[in-house]
Amino acid sequence: ERLAGERAAPGDWVVDVIVGEAGEPWLLGAHRQRGVRVGDGGLPFPGARVPVPEEPAAPSRAYYKLEEAIVAADLPLRAGDVAVELGSAPGGASYALLRRGLAVHGVDPGAMDPIVLDYGIGGASGGAGGPRRFTHHACTMGQVHRGDLPRDLHWVIADVNLAPQIALQTVRRLAARPRSALQGIVVTLKLDDWRALRHLPRWRRQIEAMGMVEVGVKQLSSNRMELFSYGLTRAGVARRGASAAGAPGPSGRGARGSGGRRAVGRR
Repeated sequence: ERLAGERAAPGDWVVDVIVGEAGEPWLLGAHRQRGVRVGDGGLPFPGARVPVPEEPAAPSRAYYKLEEAIVAADLPLRAGDVAVELGSAPGGASYALLRRGLAVHGVDPGAMDPIVLDYGIGGASGGAGGPRRFTHHACTMGQVHRGDLPRDLHWVIADVNLAPQIALQTVRRLAARPRSALQGIVVTLKLDDWRALRHLPRWRRQIEAMGMVEVGVKQLSSNRMELFSYGLTRAGVARRGASAAGAPGPSGRGARGSGGRRAVGRR
């Protein structure tokens, strides 16, 4: 038995509770936990809510969106990786990447928060006397070219207020050759109407066509009228597998899975 609030392990039975408006009946169900991430059968957290600690210095809620996405998909980011973020202002997601040790190229005509611009240099939260790790391309994503970015680009991240097909086209352009270092992409798919979900199979195919061998799409708890999507290259999947081989499982005490335990979820 597990206590309510604990993570579920693969094989656990999870109770689902859907609570409506006052006076409406509760809906109860159960499912067996298949995986521990978006791409392999679901999230192990109660209510599918990934716990992200408060960060008072975060410039925007994009910080929490990306932090949740990284955990939800078990994205294998590493310190020293290079990422480009489309739609970076004012810097929430870039701040999350910088805190994880990445070098970030932010593309946005809007102003960036000083905590992002100065991250890593003397007096900034990235440590005194270090090199600047954020580069601001003050232009639209249509104006930035692959040659403006480092040759070795590990991640392409986009959270822009444009139609999904347009955002995906730009991501594909920037994720093109040379791409030997590319680990994956993260794209927020903005929806102007829930009926747009009928295009989801086409969006997934667009991501797969970029050479992504693992693709996941889910509405996370921090998403509003939007979906989180990601893709990993073979290199990204291999990196995650290598990291997992020496890491503890979801409980923090090594991977566990059995058929008899029960966790409580609320959706």
